[in-house]
Amino acid sequence: TEEAATHLLAALDASSGDRTRAILAGMGDCRRIRVTEALAAHLRSTTDESVARAVARSLGRAGNAWAWKTLADRSEEARIRETAARALVDAFVRYDGEVRYAASNALMVVDAPETPALIAQAKKGASPETMKALDALAERFARNPARTH
Repeated sequence: TEEAATHLLAALDASSGDRTRAILAGMGDCRRIRVTEALAAHLRSTTDESVARAVARSLGRAGNAWAWKTLADRSEEARIRETAARALVDAFVRYDGEVRYAASNALMVVDAPETPALIAQAKKGASPETMKALDALAERFARNPARTH
């Protein structure tokens, strides 16, 4: 609900450390655009890999294509899934290791139609190593077993 979103965002603003990470980890279950935008902003600004990993997973839950099919109110679905995908592709480029793996898995779950274009855009100016990783991500996305459409 909007009330839950307001409560979560207020709790996030008032938190620090492990409490922040716990709130971010749970926020993906509140499928509201303002919550997803807050998660995306956190993912873009954090330098803490454990927080980035938790937020990537949370964005995967917020944009989960299968979960959206079960909801009566789907008015924010497209915006939430695109916002999540955009932040996850950015994280995929920015990080490696466990965060990149979490972002890749979350992108498969979100299954946003914009993902191939976001990956192509991310390749512009990327290092050869990152380009190779993005090519592999694009191939994985094209064969995504979680595809809902």
